[in-house]
Amino acid sequence: MQNKPIRNILGISLLLGFLLALTGCKEAAMEDQREIVAQVSDNVLYWDDVKDFVPENIGKEDSAKIMAGLINKWVLHNLKLQKAEQYLAPEQKDLTLELEEYRSSLLIFKYEQEYINKELDTVVTSQDLKSYYDGFKPEFHLEKPVLNCAYVILPLESSDFFSFRTWFRYHFDDKQEEIAAYCQESAITYYNPEEQYIYFDELAKLIPLETDNPDNLLRYNRFIELRDEEYIYLINIFDYKLKSDIAPLNIVENEIRSILLNKRKIKLIHHLEESLMNEAMDHNNIEIRKKNE
Repeated sequence: MQNKPIRNILGISLLLGFLLALTGCKEAAMEDQREIVAQVSDNVLYWDDVKDFVPENIGKEDSAKIMAGLINKWVLHNLKLQKAEQYLAPEQKDLTLELEEYRSSLLIFKYEQEYINKELDTVVTSQDLKSYYDGFKPEFHLEKPVLNCAYVILPLESSDFFSFRTWFRYHFDDKQEEIAAYCQESAITYYNPEEQYIYFDELAKLIPLETDNPDNLLRYNRFIELRDEEYIYLINIFDYKLKSDIAPLNIVENEIRSILLNKRKIKLIHHLEESLMNEAMDHNNIEIRKKNE
């Protein structure tokens, strides 16, 4: 299934929907007391037609800017339409073929989406992810540094801190139960992701890692201890990868999942097309003639 035509269809749909929603009716009845906000010749735009496009929970100034922008779009749309009606030849204004092509494309797109929604297997297993990752690992490069680490945030006055610090830094693997119990009792936050990597900038949102060069910080540190007025921060770094390195699996899992699902969708559409062709041929609903036959 091609993505570009679908995007074009959706884009056209949104544009048409927006402009149609903003297109005023040609009202002749004098009793129509609705508030008019703009008029181009006989085309009238009422407040009722446009109010739903203006968010409610914003200030008057912002609301006025949005309203002005919407009205301007509507006015320009109608001015362009008037000029098109005046200057285009009758054959140029005949859009029967284009409208039918658009309708056909939209119906096909909707049918394909319904078919995919019904038939698509959306379960992607860990083995599926790993198999694809192992086969295409060189294609996945990091855009920013990541690290595999454990970290803990403790109150500044934590009891038995130095014993815990020794376990956390030098005996992390051997003292897992003691570390977990201490953190359960005393830690504000404790993170032990095993083989999971996290982005450096995400960690820096939790811990004040003030550095202009995260690459060097990761290269030359395996243990980091920081303090501020309230907390002690400990980070035990087991591994790291820098920008442009091959990304770890857990960092690109969502991307791979999307790739695999998209491949399944394409395969489903190919299967649908083959089924339609075979069904039509079985019922003699297709006749293809050679040239000059």
